[in-house]
Formats: sequence, C-alpha cells, structure tokens
Amino acid sequence: MWKKLLPFFVAVICLMPMNCRAAEKMSFVDAIGSTGYYVYMDSVAWESDTVVSAKIAVIKAATNRMYVYQMRFDCGMMTYQILSSETLAYDTKTVLESSWGPQMEMGYSSTSIMQEMVSYIMYPET
Repeated sequence: MWKKLLPFFVAVICLMPMNCRAAEKMSFVDAIGSTGYYVYMDSVAWESDTVVSAKIAVIKAATNRMYVYQMRFDCGMMTYQILSSETLAYDTKTVLESSWGPQMEMGYSSTSIMQEMVSYIMYPET
C-alpha cells in the first residue's frame, strides 16, 4: 500500500512551495507605467512604533519579472533596508536569483514609491 501512495506524497511535497507562494495575498499599492507595487499584508510585522517589516513585490510586466523583497522600514527615520530578495519569472514564478542577507539602509523621500508603500502598510484601509 505504501509503495502505491509514495509517488502521491512525493508529488504533494514537491509542489508545496509553489502552492504556498500562490496562496499568499498581495495587495496592490500603486503602479508607475507597466510596473506594479504590492504588499503582502499577511507578512507585516511591527518591531516598534516606527519600525515595520513586510514582504513587498515589484512586478515589471514589460520584462516578465517579479521582484520580491523582505524589507524593514523605519518610518521615523524614513529609511528602508532590504533583508532578502528574489527575482522570479512572473508568468511561471520560477526563481531566477536569490539574495539572503541584509543590504545597507537607504533613505526615501516623502514623494517616493517607498513612502507610498509605508503609508499603505500603516493605513491599509484608506
């Protein structure tokens, strides 16, 4: 009996990462041309009153690329830090490149797309 079920269980285990990625809910924040900006609202975690981490996605339709970043935002200092990133083919969700290490903190302005991302995270209902 186990020999008959083994291929089924192997297939389920192999497909789990794709199913998990597909099940994640992205919330649309804004678009600039053919580039869309999204936040995975289920990933938002407040570290303090002004520091929040979240997973965001940037989808560039013209190049069939999706960039997924785990980021930390310091709303008080108006800085962000990329903690990890993945580049995917958008149509297949195949991971093309990964980076697992924090990058240097960068500043953002009140008129930048990063500020829009932070505002959306802070006030998703408005």
